[in-house]
Parts: sequence; C-alpha cells; structure tokens
Amino acid sequence: MSGIDTGTEELLLDVTDGVATITLNRPDAKNAVTPRMLDTLIDVLADLEENTDVRAIVLTGAGKAFCAGGDVKAFAERGGDVPVGDGGVQEWFDNRTRRQVGVVGKLRSMNTPSIAALPGATAGAGLGLALACDLRIGGPSTLLTTAFIKIGLPGDFGVAWQLRDLIGAGPATRLLLLSDRVGADEALNLGLLTWLVPDDEVRSTAHDIAGRLAASSAQAIGAMKANLRDARHLDFEAAMDAELVRYRACADGDEHKAAVRAFADRSRRP
Repeated sequence: MSGIDTGTEELLLDVTDGVATITLNRPDAKNAVTPRMLDTLIDVLADLEENTDVRAIVLTGAGKAFCAGGDVKAFAERGGDVPVGDGGVQEWFDNRTRRQVGVVGKLRSMNTPSIAALPGATAGAGLGLALACDLRIGGPSTLLTTAFIKIGLPGDFGVAWQLRDLIGAGPATRLLLLSDRVGADEALNLGLLTWLVPDDEVRSTAHDIAGRLAASSAQAIGAMKANLRDARHLDFEAAMDAELVRYRACADGDEHKAAVRAFADRSRRP
C-alpha cells in the first residue's frame, strides 16, 4: 500500500511498511488548516486507528512549514467575523469544537503512536496538532509560537492545556501571554522537541523512528500510552493497579511471547 486518496488535495496519506504518513498539503498557505482539511483528518485518523496494519503515524506539512495555524488571511478577508451559515453562530462553534476534539483528542487517545515532523513554522492550531503527537522532531529552521494573542484570541486546539502538561506552568504562561517565537534549540531545551536534526533529515528521521515503533509490540505501546494518560489524573496506587492490569494483558498476549522467543534466540547466537 502506498498513496491513498483522501478525497482532497489538502491532506495527503501514504501507508508503507506499517507507517502512515499524513501530510498537511497547503504549502502556499504554510499549511494553514481549513474545515475540509480537519474533517478529512478526523476520518483518516479514525480509519488508521482501526487498521491493524498501521502501527505508527507521521504527521508533517508540505514544503517548508508544518502548519501556520488557522487561515489568518481568510479571517482578514471576513474582517474577523465568524463565517455564519444557516445554522448561525452556535452551529459554527459546535463544528469548530467537534473538529478540534476530533483531531487533537484522537491523536492523544489513540493507541497508535504518532510523530510530528516539523520542517519549519509551527503556530497556533499547528502547535496544537504537534503537541498532540507523542513525539516531535525538528530542525534548525523549526520555529514554534502560540500566536493567538497577536490576533486577539485566547487560544484553541488545547494548546494551553497541552503546553502546561508538557513543559510546566511557567514556560507555558510565557509562551501564551507573550507569544514568543521559540527557535529549535530553545524548543529542544524546553522539551517541545524530542529530537533536533538537520533540516533535510527531519522527515527521514521521523520515518526511521516510526519504523522502530512499527516493529515493536502494538499492544505494549498502546498500554504504555494508557499508562501515561493515567499518570495525569490517577493517584500513584490507582495508576499502579491500572498498569498491572495492562501488564497482565500484554504478558498473556502473542506479541510478548514472540518477543521473548526472539530475544532468547538472539541470546543463544555465538
């Protein structure tokens, strides 16, 4: 399997060797999100979650940016007004909420691990998408910013919650209130980036890491992600109890037994 038709050129999908690559494809607009792009992304993620042949996801952007966030040019053309349809303002906000939860929530909750490959600018909604992935890879040209305050908005796509969860209240507050532009080195030091590699290796490194994940136990990785989610809201004893339930399920699983046999075979080799 390789390139798959998503129904729109705004979002590309390729599945090769157990790795799904999703590409935000509006390079002339620095891959700013649109309702159609987000609706398609929701459907793609749902399909990938059900596809047992897909064991890792790479999310990236076409060209020299990851995602500049919302389409500010379209905002400006409307004079900042909400694009109200027949359903009125409430329907517009309901759809916006559905799209954001459907994308960010799914990336965070699905068992399939995800890697954001960030080739350049990552702002606003784009930052929310990147933070929702399990791992993030950038290069010297990677630039991250919340950007919301610059257009008089408090933020969306779960950026405030995700930033605070990942880097702590102090740095998150600074980045949100001041909308500082964070370069690659600072992003790595803050923990916003997991790896920093040369610009021309950002996507290839993401695929290398995804390949390693795809070769691992999908059941164990899904359980590890659940353990990390539990750590955010359960006390220590409750988290331990849940961890042990998942440990037993994996210990009884075929992937664990196959991995143990493979390890034993390697150990016996001269």
